[in-house]
Amino acid sequence: MKTEINNAVETRDNESIILNPYKGINFYGKEILFGMSQKDVRKITGEKPTKIEIDNIMEEIREFRSGMIFTYIDKKMIDVTFTLNTDLIIYTIEVFKCNNLIEELSKFDSPTTEGKNGYINFYNLGISVGGFGKRKIPEKKLVSAFAKERIKFYQFFLQV
Repeated sequence: MKTEINNAVETRDNESIILNPYKGINFYGKEILFGMSQKDVRKITGEKPTKIEIDNIMEEIREFRSGMIFTYIDKKMIDVTFTLNTDLIIYTIEVFKCNNLIEELSKFDSPTTEGKNGYINFYNLGISVGGFGKRKIPEKKLVSAFAKERIKFYQFFLQV
């Protein structure tokens, strides 16, 4: 039986980036929600992106800022990827400081088997984690949080 998922998070809202599954993130005390525009995200983070990628094949725009990659489709944020230099917390787990992340996340959600690409998905948490299992990835470790409408994409992503 899985641990009940609730919204009880330590009072670290203003010190960290906290995942809110399928809704978005709490960015140092400010909510960034899936479906927001680039302009709205920019207002909340208070900074311009350091890099912008336009992917015409995937029909995505990716903005790099604060150690994160915000992805937009149809002018709405649909996922955010966290790199090693972010202070991401999922419930009480300090993601990039945790030595047994898959085991800890498994207390809240059943993981998929690791894909050949080195990623494992947790669909109740709305995340895909790379580099935490047996296979390594070029970026070392990544966590992507996604909107519910992206589940099929992340299911396919494990197969490539």
